[in-house]
Amino acid sequence: MSIQTEFSVPEGVKPAVVFTLRDAVRLLFKHGLMVLVAGLLGTLALVLANLQTPPNYSVDTKLLIHTELKTTPDFFSGISVTRESSSSLPANRILETDIELLQSRPIFEKVVKDFGVTYDQVYHPGYVYLLNPVADVWDAVMDFFGFPVDPEKRGFADTVRALQKSISVHQQTSSSADTNSNIIEVRLKITDPQIAAPLLNAIIQGYLRFDLGVAKESARQARSILETQVEVARDRADQARQSLSDYLIQTGSEYAFSDAGEATQETVVDRLRLHLTEMELDLVGLQQIYRSDEENVVDLQNSIELIKQRIGEEMGKQAVQGSEVTRVRQKMMLADTAYERLINKLAATDLYINMLQNKIPDRVVIAGALPPRESSWKKDLLLMMAGVFGVWFFAIALAGFREYLDHTFYTDESVGLYLGLPVLAVIPLLDSESVQGQFGGENE
Repeated sequence: MSIQTEFSVPEGVKPAVVFTLRDAVRLLFKHGLMVLVAGLLGTLALVLANLQTPPNYSVDTKLLIHTELKTTPDFFSGISVTRESSSSLPANRILETDIELLQSRPIFEKVVKDFGVTYDQVYHPGYVYLLNPVADVWDAVMDFFGFPVDPEKRGFADTVRALQKSISVHQQTSSSADTNSNIIEVRLKITDPQIAAPLLNAIIQGYLRFDLGVAKESARQARSILETQVEVARDRADQARQSLSDYLIQTGSEYAFSDAGEATQETVVDRLRLHLTEMELDLVGLQQIYRSDEENVVDLQNSIELIKQRIGEEMGKQAVQGSEVTRVRQKMMLADTAYERLINKLAATDLYINMLQNKIPDRVVIAGALPPRESSWKKDLLLMMAGVFGVWFFAIALAGFREYLDHTFYTDESVGLYLGLPVLAVIPLLDSESVQGQFGGENE
């Protein structure tokens, strides 16, 4: 029979604690019930979780990304104010963009609709299967008391979200360098082996079509904008041409245009100068025959002065008209140039859209997904065994923690181990009732 005794360590005495294998065995026997209960409950929970979790199957595929073929067309280069990059995007950034694009929600929504995937067919972690019955009971209680319950629970949206989480995408590490290669590995976990490979292949094809669709949509939007700009440019060119024609008709002038668009008038001034030359020749002939004060000589001289005055007026008028005609003509030429540039850009966009139909693939499926041969039961069993070991280790650690919190000595050996001194005697700690009962009986 052990005697429970409490001691205080004398001041100045250094305790010497030695924990032996015998103490460990005694500890297990002392807290054996707690260790057994905690270990069995933890093991039972792990077994139930493993039984509740259906077997899952993994399928994978690999994609080769040709980063050197990935280019971004600049539809508005040379037309609008755009900033064109002088260097291409880094390969890692292109691959990261493809990884995020592959996990985008629209791809998974289409696959779930096409294959009719249900929530139970998608892979879920083990705790989800354990918490689902609890969540169902909670929803039933909330519905009984009139609280709203999510009608779309485990429906289409939850299925899509779970399918997104069940797929993993990462770059394959290069075996000859510290950098990653241009190969992307895609792995899918699912509980239905019949749809595993077709589902992953459909996701990959949806990803390829989605990227092509984005490029086509960008080209179509660019073409729509360009068509609008072409109409505006055509109207501006027609208006400039009509303005020039109206001005020429209004002024009654005839102009010839140089390659630079400068206007030169070749009618009134030239004819006046020619007529002036003829009149000056006639004046020279008259002056040889008649005196300078003769009427016919004076009249001819007055006519020559009038012609010169008219030439000066016409030249001033021509300068104003020529400047205005040149301005309108240059405006028309600029409008025609902008219109031709837009027409060429529109033709290039149409060519790009047609080329997308037979585009050189910059993403190549190296190996398509194959049907899984077996489930992951071996891995699940290994994980369950590791979990059971962890549970029992936790139960033993819990017993050790409880022993650490217990400062009571139960044997004289414990006192000796703690103090490092031999124990001379042990005085039991008795309460007053025990003492009275013991000595009262002896007196009687």
